[in-house]
Amino acid sequence: MMFALETTKENISGAAEIERILVVDDEPEFVRTLHRHLRREGFSLYSATDGKDAVEQIERCCLKGAPIHLVVTDVLMPRMDGVDLMRWIKESHPEISVLVVSGFADTRTTAEIVRPEMDEYCQKPFTPGKMMSLLGRIREKRRNVAC
Repeated sequence: MMFALETTKENISGAAEIERILVVDDEPEFVRTLHRHLRREGFSLYSATDGKDAVEQIERCCLKGAPIHLVVTDVLMPRMDGVDLMRWIKESHPEISVLVVSGFADTRTTAEIVRPEMDEYCQKPFTPGKMMSLLGRIREKRRNVAC
């Protein structure tokens, strides 16, 4: 991933609409890289290795009064996959945005993953600029729902 960006958290997330992000992936290097980039942009970050761990993290953060605003989740993970996690989030915490990421290159497989309830989908690997663009689109969707 490249790290030269002109975009900052302030012009992406506006009035802290996306402040706390949970990254859910069973690939530690992907999580570390994404955390490193997003931390530079000023976001508060959490991580989980699978969907069940993510559910626990989301509930824990809510109890602490620091709810998660966005979940970035891989699709294929042990115990609970990203699609099941997304369904749980949209049923239990519809205020949380979901960005689904996947390493699948097959167009047919990608078409099977994409669901109406996800806020955005992105193919791995992606650049920090692409991530910031996705965050901007998610911010716009959050604003439109709030209006």
